[in-house]
Amino acid sequence: MEFKNINYAYLLLIIPFLVSIYIWYWNWSKKKINSVFDKKIIPKINPYYKKSLKIFRLSLYLLSIVFIVIACMDPVTKGEPIEKEVNREGIDIFFALDISKSMLTEDVKPNRIKKSKQILSEVISSLKGDKVGVIVYAAGATVVSPLTLDYAWVKNQIKDVDTDMLSSQGTNLTSAIELSINSFNNEDKLKCLFIISDGEDHEDTYIDFIDQVNDKNIIIHTIFIGTERGGLIPITKGNKIEYKKDVNGKEVLSKGNISALEEIAKRSNGLNNKSNNNQEIVNFIIDTINSMEKTILDKDVILVYEEKKQFPWFLGVAIFLILLDFTIKKNE
Repeated sequence: MEFKNINYAYLLLIIPFLVSIYIWYWNWSKKKINSVFDKKIIPKINPYYKKSLKIFRLSLYLLSIVFIVIACMDPVTKGEPIEKEVNREGIDIFFALDISKSMLTEDVKPNRIKKSKQILSEVISSLKGDKVGVIVYAAGATVVSPLTLDYAWVKNQIKDVDTDMLSSQGTNLTSAIELSINSFNNEDKLKCLFIISDGEDHEDTYIDFIDQVNDKNIIIHTIFIGTERGGLIPITKGNKIEYKKDVNGKEVLSKGNISALEEIAKRSNGLNNKSNNNQEIVNFIIDTINSMEKTILDKDVILVYEEKKQFPWFLGVAIFLILLDFTIKKNE
C-alpha cells in the first residue's frame, strides 16, 4: 500500500495533544467534584459512571481520527503491471549565441551577453523531450554543447560562456549557420536554430547558406538583444574599465541591428523577437518550439500499475467508530 498525500500524516500529531487535554480535564473535574462531594456519595449520585467506559469512548474518538487522517493520505494499492508503449516526442534545437565584444554593451541590463545567458538558461529549464545544443560565434564558431537531453549539463556549460572564448573577434554569422547545419543529425525531421544576437556587423554572406538551411529542413528564429540606440562597449583591463575605441581613438557606439535579424528569420521561414523583457522572450521561444511539429524521437516500453483507491474503507471505519460512540453515549 502506498500513500499519495503522505504529508497529511503530520495531522496525527494532534492525538497526543488531545490525550493531554483530556487527561488534564479529567483530573481537573475529578478534583472539582471531590472538593464539593464526599467520595462515598459520588457513586450514589452517578451509579452508571464507569471509568473503563470513558477510556473506551476516548479510544473510539482517537481511532476515528487516525482512520480519517489515513483516508486523507489517499492510500492506494497497485494491481498487476501492464506493459505500455511510450513515445518520446520532440525536435532538435540549436541555440547560436553571439559572443562578439559588442555583446558586452550595457544598453540592456546587466549587459547583452549576460541577459542572453539568463534567457537561454530559463528556456532550457522549461524544455521537455527536445534535444538541445549550443553554438557560440564571433569571427568563428564552435559547439559548446552538442545535441543532448542532459539539460543540467547544458546549463552548466552556458555559465562559462563569455566574449573571450574565441580568440578572433568580429561577427561572422555564416560560420554559426554552417556549423549548425553540420551539427544537426542528417534526418528529414524538422529542426530549429535560434540565433541570439544584437545583429551588429552581420555580413550578407549568410544569405548564401539560407537555401542550404531550407533544404535541410531547418527553421531559423532570431532573438534581438540590445537596443537600436546602442551604447559604449566596456573593456576590462586589469582593475580598470575602458571603452572600446576605433582606429582614430574615438569611442565606439554599438547599435543593435534588428533589420539583419528580421531578414534572416524571413528568408528561413522563421520568426523574430525584439522584446527586451526576459519573460516575454522566454515565452516566445517556448511557444515557438511548442507550435512546431514534433516527431517521435524514440520508443520505450514501461510497466504501468493500475492503482485502486482505498480511502473509502478507512473513511467507512471512521464513520462506524463515531456512530458506535454515539450509540454508547445515548444508552448511558
